[in-house]
Amino acid sequence: LNDISKFSYAGLCAVSLSLLYDMPHNTDYRHGFISSLVGHLHLPVGVSNTMQALSDGHGSQGSEIFVENLLSNGVVKENPLILVKDLVHWCVKSCNGKYDSRSRFLIRHVTWQLHIQLEDLEDVEETLVRMLRERTEKENSENDSVRTKRARNQKIKRFALIGLATAGGGALIGLTGGLAAPLVAAGAGAIIGGTSAAALGSVAGIAVITSLFGAAGAGLTGYKMKRRVGGIDQFLFKPLTISHQLSVTIAISGWLSGDNENNFIFPWRHLLQSREQYSLVWEGEHLMRLGNALEYILETIMSYAAAEALKYTALAGLIAAVAWPASIVSVAGVIDNPWSVCLQRSVQVGRQLAEVLLAREHGQRPVSLIGFSLGARVIYFCLEELAKRKNNSGIIEDIYILGGPVSGKAEDWAKFSSVVAGHITNGYCRTDWLLRFLYRTSSRQVEIAGKPINWDNRRMINIDLSSIIEGHLDYAKNMDGVLSAIGVR
Repeated sequence: LNDISKFSYAGLCAVSLSLLYDMPHNTDYRHGFISSLVGHLHLPVGVSNTMQALSDGHGSQGSEIFVENLLSNGVVKENPLILVKDLVHWCVKSCNGKYDSRSRFLIRHVTWQLHIQLEDLEDVEETLVRMLRERTEKENSENDSVRTKRARNQKIKRFALIGLATAGGGALIGLTGGLAAPLVAAGAGAIIGGTSAAALGSVAGIAVITSLFGAAGAGLTGYKMKRRVGGIDQFLFKPLTISHQLSVTIAISGWLSGDNENNFIFPWRHLLQSREQYSLVWEGEHLMRLGNALEYILETIMSYAAAEALKYTALAGLIAAVAWPASIVSVAGVIDNPWSVCLQRSVQVGRQLAEVLLAREHGQRPVSLIGFSLGARVIYFCLEELAKRKNNSGIIEDIYILGGPVSGKAEDWAKFSSVVAGHITNGYCRTDWLLRFLYRTSSRQVEIAGKPINWDNRRMINIDLSSIIEGHLDYAKNMDGVLSAIGVR
């Protein structure tokens, strides 16, 4: 790239940083990103001050002029993906194997501005992972060879000490079958240590892979809860896709139909938000009991007329206990207990998920979370816990909360701005009377999700799913349509 293209490259990133991360708590991240990028592009040091000012929102310059300048460069015009490749490789390298969620969301934004498909970005990431793994395998092979040489040299050194103290060099050569001849000629210190140090000097691939994917290297599949936490009986991850990539998606179900724990996976069977995905398996026994209770109420107890009356009642805003039809109130005992138990467990599971992410059990990679019903509540309390903790930035990329039995107050969602780099999507159904009914005695809050969150922030996206689903139990049944509506592949 020529100097104009390099300047435009940095300028595009700086303006994008200003748009995406304008909050004061992101100042250090913005400035650090820009300083490192300017150095990477070998631009004059003085350019860094200009770019940091742009990243702070000073100046009215938009990104269009930078995109135009970049695409006027013959190399970039022919293959704009070259910039995305450079950004991904540089981000991973400059942070010593940490792929920050803010960096990835920025790269997604730049990718979109350059009219590049998200799938092409994922291909770049996948290629980098493959390169790193090949490098790691080579390094492991080299290290095995080094260990073999070191063991041999240590054996030679041991014999040398014996030989030099007794019979001298000739005896040493005799004891080692000639292997020690170079040692006697050159001296022990000249060979032992120097060769090993040189061969062990390159461990870049291993270091980066270990940082990206965690020491175990198995992703979340190998995670085991080390001790029982609170009242949680079950907490593990099942893979939805067999792949290790630079971004991770975790899907969380809110209840189970029937008595098969494979139903944790069933709603997400067509999910392809990223190429490495997991389903969080949590409290299956209680979620099955809840699912059976939900279906019992809807399929056995409720009449069509009662359901219709309840829809109108809920839509009219009369959600006090006295407004619920007697046919519903009379069977509340069937569902209140399993719902109450799962409601409490979801809080504990959410906090445990936060602990797993803070411990970087998944490695140093961005994570997106998506869940419905109580699974959405797990995400909410995971974010709430993360917001209370230090070093919470750079982990979460996007979240999708669908039919969440959580607070609907904007101020409660606003605290997630320091945690989530990308989008916070709230999917709701206006005719979801079951959510209102279930939540009627669970909290004293009048405002619950299941409606738009009135938080004026670029992260917040409210999506009305009423044309896709009719009620709470439709989330799991019509998940493909829901995912399509909220922009999840």
